[in-house]
Amino acid sequence: MTGISDKTIYLSRMRKTFSDKSWFMQAIPLGVDTIIDFGSADNSFIDFLRNDHPEYRYVGIENNEDFLKASIRKGQECYRSIAEFKENAEYNPSKTLLVLNSVLHEVYSYGCEDSFWHSLRVLKPKYIAIRDMNAMDCEKFSSATFREFEGVVESQHLGQKYKDFIEKWGRAIDGYTALHFMLKYFYDENWSREVAENYLSFTYRGLYRKFRELGYDVSIQRFYSLPYLKRKWSADFLVDENGKIKEFIDHAKTHMKIFLVHGDEEA
Repeated sequence: MTGISDKTIYLSRMRKTFSDKSWFMQAIPLGVDTIIDFGSADNSFIDFLRNDHPEYRYVGIENNEDFLKASIRKGQECYRSIAEFKENAEYNPSKTLLVLNSVLHEVYSYGCEDSFWHSLRVLKPKYIAIRDMNAMDCEKFSSATFREFEGVVESQHLGQKYKDFIEKWGRAIDGYTALHFMLKYFYDENWSREVAENYLSFTYRGLYRKFRELGYDVSIQRFYSLPYLKRKWSADFLVDENGKIKEFIDHAKTHMKIFLVHGDEEA
């Protein structure tokens, strides 16, 4: 796994999404007392949540040593892994919510899904909140759209990044691959890491099958596109001059939000 070369930029971009990533707070049932943030970085998302909802116990899971130490120095309860949390802390699974913000695509991208799902089977939180990238409704991408797409890439001086992308993922001859490039082309400081990571590393069908296997029911699900991305793409991909790209951007979905509830009342 390629490391994060510029943590300041990484954290700054992450914080801009906090309002959207905290969507699940309105869905938390009564009785929950513990919220576990998997991939808690420098603890800033937990701080964001705690500011409005101090009534919960917040736990961070973070395997980056710099981020982990920074969180612990601030007094945040934080562990390197779910296994370490299980071994060293007490909690009630039936009153626990696990938050997976932009986690699953990394788990699958780096081939860690088996150990990850095993850790969830052991942790067995009653509730799981997921927000991640997931490309859907890409059928508006045609051969004409592809010609417009590659023309804009060259005219907007994105050619080198597109070449880097092609070496790893191939040309954007379909909407799914085009969205993959569009989700990452604007990263500069950590480009080598971002281009290598598979943002669309799982299918929803496969994910849903895993949810059911682990005993979870889908309580809430939403597939959508971030308004910020649509605004950015409309400008960067010159939609006023490229009608096929505009149609594709207007129609496609880029993200999902899912709230899971374990069916076992004894969870």
